[in-house]
Amino acid sequence: MEAENSGIVKLKCCVKNYDWGKIGRESSVARLYAKNSGEETEDSKPYAEFWMGTHESGPSYAVVAQVVVGQGENGVPLGSHGRGNSCNLVNLKDWIEQNPCVIGDKVLQKWGPSLPFLFKVCSPLNPARIMD
Repeated sequence: MEAENSGIVKLKCCVKNYDWGKIGRESSVARLYAKNSGEETEDSKPYAEFWMGTHESGPSYAVVAQVVVGQGENGVPLGSHGRGNSCNLVNLKDWIEQNPCVIGDKVLQKWGPSLPFLFKVCSPLNPARIMD
């Protein structure tokens, strides 16, 4: 895969269904996850946390365009503007290893390709529960 070091890269992120999360569409995490992943949410399931990062128990994935070059009608090659384009999901940690400039030298030297943080969006059924 070619290094992509410019522009914005879409992430497909992870959701955690802890018991303390809001249920179904009432959860902002469920709505965010549905928009991010394109998947349906379950009305009876709790959606507690939406994770963005390289954590092993819930990694994000970079959505990387893959151009499939082939032959179309009359042997005309298909390229980036023709049919045959698709996307690959690449583990974010692996994508950072292939594109280290996206996090900078200091972060890379100290933590490697793992991000030194885990960004979470929380949707608790009872906000006081998070404070425990």
